[in-house]
Amino acid sequence: MKPSSKHREESRVVGVILNYAQTLVSYGLAVAYVVLLTRYIPVEQYGYYNAIASFIAIIGLLFPTLGIDNAIAKEAAKAHAGGGDVIQYYSALTALIVVLSVTYAIASAALAPVLRAHGVPPALSPIVYLLAAGNGASALAYPMGFYLWSIQRTATPVSYILLRAHETRHD
Repeated sequence: MKPSSKHREESRVVGVILNYAQTLVSYGLAVAYVVLLTRYIPVEQYGYYNAIASFIAIIGLLFPTLGIDNAIAKEAAKAHAGGGDVIQYYSALTALIVVLSVTYAIASAALAPVLRAHGVPPALSPIVYLLAAGNGASALAYPMGFYLWSIQRTATPVSYILLRAHETRHD
């Protein structure tokens, strides 16, 4: 199947930036974590912060992709290697990630009142909202990186091996 519309070429710099945007968000949150712990949160409250991060991680276990995202990526790589269009795969992955991430962010934000009711200082509640917002930012960056990867605008060892193996099998 040939692409139905002519795609505009993204610059390689934008491709690299968008592909690594999710990693940049994670590093930004790690820096915020260190700044919060060392400057604004007293030593006695470190345990509260770690408890919040643990609860958020536990909530994350309720929203797995079950390998569906990997299957979509594999099919997109095969389609692109065969000269096909990847837009439908991009759309499917975007829908999956956005639905899971929005649900995860809502569940995470709902955790703040529960934590306050159990004695966590109200000043730490915004951390829950920051973690939920970080998840939302990652939800936007992940599909963009996937799209650029699937059309070979960013080269990773995995994408190179996957796409080249498919091409040599069909030559």
